[in-house]
Amino acid sequence: MQLGMVVRRYRHIRRYRRIVEILLKHGFGALIGQLNLGRRIPFYRWLRRRREPKKAPLSFGERLKNALEELGPTFIKFGQLLGTRRDLLPPEILDDLEKLQDEVSPAPFPEIRAQVERELGAPVEELFASLDETPLAAASIGQVHRATLPGGEEVVVKVQRPGVEGLARTDLEILLDLAQVVQERFELTLVRPAAVVEEFARSMRKELDYRAEAQNIERFRKNFAQSETVVIPAVFWPLTSRRVLTMEYMEGVKVSEIDGLPGVDRRQIARIGAESFIKQVLVDGFFHADLHPGNIFVRPDGRIALIDFGMVGHLDDESLEEITNLFLAVMEKDSRRLVKGLTHLGVVEGNAGTRELRSDIEAMLESYYDKPLAELALGEIINELLTVTRRHGIRLPVDLALLGKAMVTVEGVGKQLDPSFNAFSVARPFAADLIKRRLQPGNLIRRSADEFGRMLELLRALPERADTILARAGRGELEVRIQPGGPNYDRRTRRMEMAFNRLSLSVVVAGMSITTAILLGTMAGPKFMGLPVLGILGVLSVGFFTFWLFVGIGRSGRL
Repeated sequence: MQLGMVVRRYRHIRRYRRIVEILLKHGFGALIGQLNLGRRIPFYRWLRRRREPKKAPLSFGERLKNALEELGPTFIKFGQLLGTRRDLLPPEILDDLEKLQDEVSPAPFPEIRAQVERELGAPVEELFASLDETPLAAASIGQVHRATLPGGEEVVVKVQRPGVEGLARTDLEILLDLAQVVQERFELTLVRPAAVVEEFARSMRKELDYRAEAQNIERFRKNFAQSETVVIPAVFWPLTSRRVLTMEYMEGVKVSEIDGLPGVDRRQIARIGAESFIKQVLVDGFFHADLHPGNIFVRPDGRIALIDFGMVGHLDDESLEEITNLFLAVMEKDSRRLVKGLTHLGVVEGNAGTRELRSDIEAMLESYYDKPLAELALGEIINELLTVTRRHGIRLPVDLALLGKAMVTVEGVGKQLDPSFNAFSVARPFAADLIKRRLQPGNLIRRSADEFGRMLELLRALPERADTILARAGRGELEVRIQPGGPNYDRRTRRMEMAFNRLSLSVVVAGMSITTAILLGTMAGPKFMGLPVLGILGVLSVGFFTFWLFVGIGRSGRL
């Protein structure tokens, strides 16, 4: 165990040194100092004098993009994920992160050949009739080679670069370490760096296991089994492992190169691509999260083929319902429904206020009020909504952030193919059909049963939770946090003071009522018209304070 810790420490020091070198090279010396990263590597001062540039003419986003590309596959993927999070980062940084390139020189074929033979347990000559040495595509994690099986089937073989998984494991550990340092040193209310990195680490580990991608492909094949317009490649499981994925070769051209394919209707391809994506989202709840032009092929028969299923998103029934409501709210320009949907979908952090959020959304929608539906740009609206959620401290789950980015990408591809393309007109029938299905008696009964079950579960857990709260209060461990300086802080404080004053007055009135009842019952003390004077004074006092209490409540408008 001790030896393993020493090896890990040495591995981290070497990698930290390389990371710091690259960050210094791209002008991030001040950030390194703020995070105190110099203490993690020896000879930092010498390294800083040698590596830090005199000038950094590029913007922060451009320097960050360049540094991430040089840091390698894990950081490139992390930058690409951050590029989808308009609910977390400002647009000027996101615009540069969206330009991140994951194209590298291919690994030497002997290394790829050895990797295939290690993973599949046999010589290449026994596994394939042929395996092209020149890859069709090469990225930082893996590369794709065309091959032929002994039976004559045309396939592509996706092979992970040797050593990538070990480097990724080290980088993920370092990224989590850095996220925790950032979280401790900076008071961030809208972003939880450690949570973002943990989500990314889970996604990255899946992407490094090609068997997970193969399972994604199988699910897409099942979802599109009845489609006449969309083709999903088949997986060859005997030739698939953790680091090798063999699948059917898709004949065709990239959608960005469609001009080289005669007799194809560009408007039809735009519609097919958009319909296939809307189906993934609103019907299947399982969508391709990286549908850029390089992952969409147009076949000679006019059908489209989707490839590269390493990055996917999942939507549960509740999220599907809220997304449908959001879509309809945008079409109807209903700010109230938009606010409700966003707060239900996201995690509210900081000082998010419903009234202020609604005001910003109404201001955003004003520019769309006079426009017909055919002129609305779904991608533009999504980007503006994500900017508003970031401003108000609403952090979306990673799958919803991926969905927003994917929708923008799909709409962009559609407009490249057909300038008159409109995503709303394509999505509207799917949304209407989803609403009809939700209103079917069977679905209503099932949803009602689910809600009733959740209510029973809440009621069952309520005594235990109340007991926990009371126990913590009894031990003096219960804390109530109030953040001064936030929106409406003074107004909320006054309301709390009024509420406590009324509560105190109510207790006093209740006590006086009990005392008066006792005095009237005993007939003690001096009397007036046969009634005790103290009891009469008590009745008058109780009546006066009760009247005062009701007047105060009436003025506030809150009974």
